[in-house]
Amino acid sequence: MQPESDLLQRGITAFQAGDRDNARKLLSEFVLSAPDNEQGWYFLAAVENDPAMRKAHLERVLVLNPSNAKAREVLERIKAREVEVNPVASASPAAASAPKSTRPKIYTLDPNDAAREGAASAGEGIRLPFRIPGAPQTIAPAEVVSAGWTLLKEGWQALLRRPGTYEFQVDSATWWRFWLVVVSGALISSALSLLLALLFVLQSDATLFSFVSILLTPLLTIPITVGALFAGIYAAHHYARSKGWNAPLVRHAMAAGIVWAPTVVFSSVLTFILSLLGLGGGLSGVFMLVLAGYIMGEGYGRLYVISEPRDKYAVPAITLLTMLVVIVIISVLLSGLIIGRALPFAIG
Repeated sequence: MQPESDLLQRGITAFQAGDRDNARKLLSEFVLSAPDNEQGWYFLAAVENDPAMRKAHLERVLVLNPSNAKAREVLERIKAREVEVNPVASASPAAASAPKSTRPKIYTLDPNDAAREGAASAGEGIRLPFRIPGAPQTIAPAEVVSAGWTLLKEGWQALLRRPGTYEFQVDSATWWRFWLVVVSGALISSALSLLLALLFVLQSDATLFSFVSILLTPLLTIPITVGALFAGIYAAHHYARSKGWNAPLVRHAMAAGIVWAPTVVFSSVLTFILSLLGLGGGLSGVFMLVLAGYIMGEGYGRLYVISEPRDKYAVPAITLLTMLVVIVIISVLLSGLIIGRALPFAIG
């Protein structure tokens, strides 16, 4: 049995045994290695607790096989459920009269298999104090970590130019998925910069203020870097609209976020290693930003149907330059804190 097929079978077996967490992990790894496998995406939808991601996985199934009746049926149930929660979103009498139901059930691809894949209900979670479009009604920390890590791996596949991965993430964008992947990348980057700063301070004569400042570093770098990225995204979207190019802001944002997040993580890891070796890591960050900008340019070219290289690469250039300017300005304002030395690790 091939390794990929083994991952799929182990994922299905774990799902049928009720081990949804392990099944999700195995199936996520499988679809990364076999993105065109219809069955893998369907079973991944079966174990997914996030309605937006479940819907995206089912849509991927229908892209691969438009005649998959079960996937279409479950997807329609999910959309009907969304109408129940947000009745203003649809004026369809049929949708308005749809009976209230529990979470849609997903059946296996094998019509002879009577096991119902979606029978297990979502575990208890925390209700978000604010609404994020595409977010589940409740979230469990373990599920958020798993979903964020999966999106980061998808972003890494996009960086490696895995066919269809980048396009799929942009086409299935929601604000929940965008913030999840971006914050996940910022968290990992900030954790690495915090660890490196602690190592440096421990090797020197550190004051109590130094330690307190270092502990505050992730609390400041995360909102600063994420906020700066969104400022760049918003500026670039405004530029695109001024040129007459139209696309939803959420898809424009995802085109940048799904590439930026793994770029930041990889750059931070490389910077961390090189700094420990005393080699420095500034050039690695520059290289990764250039690579990210190139891939973003290709993505924006597809999103806005732009063929002229100068135009499509202008969009990510505006995004990244605006982000860097915002970070530099804030870094100068906060130069009295250790955060002033930690920010470079967050942007590579």
